Amino acid sequence: MFQSPEIEKKIYVNVAKPIEAGFLVDQPSEVTLHTSRDRQGTASKLPAFIPHQEVDRQALSIEASPSSLMEFEIYTPKEKTELNTIFYIPGTASQTIAIQPVRAVLSQISHILGVRVIAIFHDLAPMNKHPIPYNEVCEAINLLLNKSDIKLNKIAIGGDSSGGLLALLVAIQAVHRHIPFSQILLFAPVVDLQATLSLQEKPGQGFGTPKFFKQFVNTYLPTDQKPDSPEVSPYHCRDELLHQLPPVILVSGVEDTIHESIVAFSEKLDRYHFFALEESNH
Repeated sequence: MFQSPEIEKKIYVNVAKPIEAGFLVDQPSEVTLHTSRDRQGTASKLPAFIPHQEVDRQALSIEASPSSLMEFEIYTPKEKTELNTIFYIPGTASQTIAIQPVRAVLSQISHILGVRVIAIFHDLAPMNKHPIPYNEVCEAINLLLNKSDIKLNKIAIGGDSSGGLLALLVAIQAVHRHIPFSQILLFAPVVDLQATLSLQEKPGQGFGTPKFFKQFVNTYLPTDQKPDSPEVSPYHCRDELLHQLPPVILVSGVEDTIHESIVAFSEKLDRYHFFALEESNH
């Protein structure tokens, strides 16, 4: 998985059948590459996921301090050793109302890619605003790297929604600290909090609407934190810093409220695959 192909700068990828084609594959010939960036996804919806029977899931707790435990879930393909690893940060909904579907997805990712997936959980807003979730994820990764008994080979980092935001922030800091993440795997990541606050209101209520995302930003950020700060919005990081990121795999639904901001972020990267899923929302 982590032996990335050479990726032409600014390639926009549409996948006809992501799973059947080899979801997040190493061989770009197995997917259709489009350089026109026409914004039109050609992917079918991902199939309904169920946990894969050939993947084990187990809980892990590591003592961060005498009074604090960090919680993880580990997904491991059965009868496999010498595994590469993805540190995966579930989004806010993925840790709460959507935990079971996300567990199924992580199980399938583990099976399809033949990797170990370690889900990193953190305390949530509004009781725990930025930078608490970010600091907890950094602490969790330090524990996994230095205090766990897990043998780690190549390591990627990823996440979905707000978890994708945290994964990006950690990966950007890792450039400074020379932590060798091999890839970044992002599902519908929040990348620009300022653009999110500027979304035009549309009819509708509930999950994934402009109102929903604006409430998330206002809940997540302290009142003194600017939403266009690079500390919280990867889109606003310096281009030369984003160019140093390892290859990024972006997955976004073309009907997602924040899809255009994800596309705009991808245009600032040097190495990436973009999988656009037709008829898919956040």
